[in-house]
Amino acid sequence: MWPPYAELWGLSIGAQEIVACQLLHRGGSWRVAAVNVEATPIPIYKGAPVADSVQQLAPVIARVAAGAAGKCIPLSVVIPDPAVSMAILELETLPETAADREALARWHLQKLWSPDTAIACVAQDLGMSDGKHLLLASAMPRAWLEGLLSACHAANVVPTVWQSAIAHRFNRFEEQLLRESRDGALLAIDSASWALLLWDQDGRVRHLRSRWRDPASANEAETIAMETERAVRAYTHAGRGRKLDTVHFIGASDVANRVAALLEARMQKACARLSPLSGMEIADGVSLAPADAALAITVALGNGR
Repeated sequence: MWPPYAELWGLSIGAQEIVACQLLHRGGSWRVAAVNVEATPIPIYKGAPVADSVQQLAPVIARVAAGAAGKCIPLSVVIPDPAVSMAILELETLPETAADREALARWHLQKLWSPDTAIACVAQDLGMSDGKHLLLASAMPRAWLEGLLSACHAANVVPTVWQSAIAHRFNRFEEQLLRESRDGALLAIDSASWALLLWDQDGRVRHLRSRWRDPASANEAETIAMETERAVRAYTHAGRGRKLDTVHFIGASDVANRVAALLEARMQKACARLSPLSGMEIADGVSLAPADAALAITVALGNGR
C-alpha cells in the first residue's frame, strides 16, 4: 500500500504498442488525465534481443511517459503475460531458504526455455493445501528484463512495480473477486495475448496460463474458450469441495465477446465482466482508443488501493 499520492502512472510495454497513462486524484476520486501511445519500434519478447536494440525503446518510453520523468511517484510497469513463465509447484517438502526455493523454481521453469537462455526467477511460498506446499514460480529471460529496465532508466522513469498483466489485474480487483467467488477464475483478453488465472477458497493462485493471440486463426475464440473450459473443469475436479460458478472476464474486442458467449453456453456459468474504468472520470480530450489503454489505467490505479 502506497502512502496517499495525488498522481499515479501506469506504463504498458506491449508487443505492439507502448501506452502510458496519468491519473490525478481530485475531489476524492481518480481522474484519467492523459493517455499516450506509440507503436513498439522493435519486435520484443519473442526470441533473444539483438545487442543494444532494446535501447530503441528508451526514446519511445521517454515520450509517452514524459510527465513522470524525474518524479518520485508510483509508476507501475506491466508486460504481456506470455513474456513471463509462471507455474504453481505442489511439493511434498519445501526448501528451507529463499535461495533454495528460488533455485528450485529456476530449475523447473528453465525447462520452458532453451538451455542457453538465462532467466531471472522469483519464488513465493503460498502455504499448504491438501498436504502439499504451494510455491508460485515466475521467470522471464534475464536479457529482456535487464534491457527493459535499462530502457526505462535511460528514459528517466523509474518503475516502482513490475508485473505481468494478469498479476496486476488480480491485485487490482482482489477484494471484489474474493468477495464474489470462493474458488474463482479471471480471464483477460488483450490486443496481442490472453491469460487465465484460477484461485482457491483462500485466495491463493492455483493455475496460470497465457498465450500469444493468433488473429489469423478463424477459430481463435473457440480455442480460447476450449482451453479455459478444460482448465476450469480440471481444477474443480482435482480437489474435494471445489466449486467455480463464475468466470470473471476482462476484454472488449469482438473476439472477447465471442469467448464470453461460448463459455456461458458450454459451461452454463456466468461470465461477469470487470470494467477497469468503472467510476473513473476521463479528462476532456483524452482518448481511450489505444488497445491497451484500459490495462495501463488498471496498472496505475492498482497503486492507489
